[in-house]
Order: sequence, then structure tokens, then C-alpha cells
Amino acid sequence: MQFSASNRMSFTITGLEQARVIEIALFTVPTRMVYDEVVSQVDALLRRFERGNVLIQLPDKPVWTAFPVCRKLIATVKERQDIDRIAFVGDWRFANAIESLRGAITHIAIESFEPDEQQAASVWVGA
Repeated sequence: MQFSASNRMSFTITGLEQARVIEIALFTVPTRMVYDEVVSQVDALLRRFERGNVLIQLPDKPVWTAFPVCRKLIATVKERQDIDRIAFVGDWRFANAIESLRGAITHIAIESFEPDEQQAASVWVGA
């Protein structure tokens, strides 16, 4: 079964229940309100799935926007025990920001993929 939520201007979230994968596509750098809405939707899906993996398609924005987005996400998932893997898909500038934060979370596998590696990211999270 598949579940979807979206804010047409900011994001889409798709939950793939059988695979226990949550796919998030961010179209802009999220405002606090949008970020909170995304976190709420992901939380609801993880409660439904009990455990899961997350694939995040990052927006095509300048690198200075990547670090705050990644830092907020890392702070949100740091204490969670119901996420096994997080894949970020975005250009190498996002990968550098993610890499600098990876040490903050040791119990969740985190990988970054280039935009042309979307399929590899989906396979890695189990979609």
C-alpha cells in the first residue's frame, strides 16, 4: 500500500508500506512550518510501519542552504530508533554537508547519492 502527502510548492512524501520506505522530495529549502509538517508526516508513517528507511531528494539550491537543512534533519532523527537507513539524493555540495554531520548519528546508516544515482539510492534504502 502507498501513502502520499504533499504541499505542492514545497514537498511530497510517499510511504511505501510493503518496503517500509518513506520517500521525501523537497522542492525548496523548507521553512520552519514546512519542516515541521514534513517531520509530522514522516513520524506518522514510521509509527504505521514500526521501522523504516528514508530517501530524501534534496532541492537544487546553493550549498549554503544544505547545512541548516541537514543539521535540522540530523537533530530530528538523532534519538530515533525506528530508522535504519537514510539516503540523501542531491549534488556533491549537499553530500559534503551531510558528510560533515554523519558523525552525529552512529545507529543509522547514512549515504549520499548524486542526482543521477536516484535508482541506486532507491535500491540502497530498499524501495
